[in-house]
Amino acid sequence: MSARAWSVPLCAALVAAGCGDKPAAERPGPGLAAPSSPFAGPVRATIEPLFEQEVLFGGMVVALIDGANVDYLGFGRGTTPDAPPDADAVFEIGSISKVLTSLLLADAVARGEVALDTPVAQLLPFGVRFPERDGLRPTLAQLAQHRSGLPALPTNLDYRARPDNPYLGYGADELYAFLDVAELMYPPGAAYAYSNLGAGLLGHLLASKLELSYEQAVTTRVLEPLALAHTWITLPEAARARLVPGATASGSPAPGWDFDVLAGAGAWRSTARDMVALVQAAAAATAGKDVPLAQVLRATTAPLADAGGGMQIGLGWHITDKGIVWHNGQTGGYASFIGFDPATARGVVLLASSASPLVTRLGIGVFDVFAGAELDLDLRIVEVPGAELDKLVGTYRLEGGEVLAVSRIGDALQLGMDDQQVRLYPRSATEFVVIELEATIQFVFEDGRLLGFVLNLADGQVPAELVTSQAP
Repeated sequence: MSARAWSVPLCAALVAAGCGDKPAAERPGPGLAAPSSPFAGPVRATIEPLFEQEVLFGGMVVALIDGANVDYLGFGRGTTPDAPPDADAVFEIGSISKVLTSLLLADAVARGEVALDTPVAQLLPFGVRFPERDGLRPTLAQLAQHRSGLPALPTNLDYRARPDNPYLGYGADELYAFLDVAELMYPPGAAYAYSNLGAGLLGHLLASKLELSYEQAVTTRVLEPLALAHTWITLPEAARARLVPGATASGSPAPGWDFDVLAGAGAWRSTARDMVALVQAAAAATAGKDVPLAQVLRATTAPLADAGGGMQIGLGWHITDKGIVWHNGQTGGYASFIGFDPATARGVVLLASSASPLVTRLGIGVFDVFAGAELDLDLRIVEVPGAELDKLVGTYRLEGGEVLAVSRIGDALQLGMDDQQVRLYPRSATEFVVIELEATIQFVFEDGRLLGFVLNLADGQVPAELVTSQAP
């Protein structure tokens, strides 16, 4: 991966870092009964230190599902600093919205209004072009499976212009203008590539077909039959006081996101209690039980196509090689995870008010706890004396010429470009974890002299040379 290729997502993904106040310790709140599950202790023992060490910020609700039994655990701060969020606190759920969009698709298929193989172009307004490749046009199912060939985002959605609310104001006119010039990355069905554009387009097309707004369509077709009364795009006045304030992965305040035509990709807000009800219904339906929307739910959780890395995908839901059915989500100030094991009827919901990738790792890790293993995030964070941190402060240059700065913030280091910063968590005096990038940084010394660092990403390494040291 080139240095330039890394620096572009840095500018898009990084946000101003801040240590923030230490979150309140977990205690039972109005919607948090004392947990009875044998799995609650190991989960709490993993998550509490993450808040104490300021690896996680904001607040979090974890729901441990064992059939009909549910334990809710609250961490950090909710709508007030002195109590954690509870089961009825409201969070943005981000891309878990794609599950709701896919349920709307499955419902429309069950009613005979569309088919999984209905071409996308067939539902667009007259005169709106839709790309094809090798004579193939994407279908509705391929939008739900991220196998349409569409890119992750439309090129005329300038997220850098509104990094705090990137989808705001992107409407149907902008979408159709993009489709007029768009090209598919590969033939439809040939490969998996996660696409917010595809999921958002799916929601828009289905709503247009049903002659409803997208929010009305999902509410009447999906939420009401499943009795999910506390899941919304537009928050009612009474629910606004229960919305937990969002934060970046580094703890800085982050505003909510607002969607227009691409709402199907990530616009919904919900509670842990509602998400538990969704997971329980999906698990019961997958097990063949008679629940509301059972046929629709089963249609979404059945593996239909390859999603790479041993993963499969149904409609919206992903399925691991161990059979775990799951989806996650992340917006600028929130992260979420839902999942269940059809074989055991055990599942988990995590809703967090900070945009940390660790939430997904925690969600997947809970299934290890269910299996009797430890929940190990492999962070290995240690304390490093300030004098050792000071040795690393300075400016560094990537291969493409971009300059990054490593600076002190309190008792920690941060890495940044312009006004965008991420915190560095030490594994040793020279190796650090970059949680936002799911990467590590290794600072390189030769004969006691600092030369630079190497950023270790999942798909390659990015070296940077020291330009100016600011070490005392």
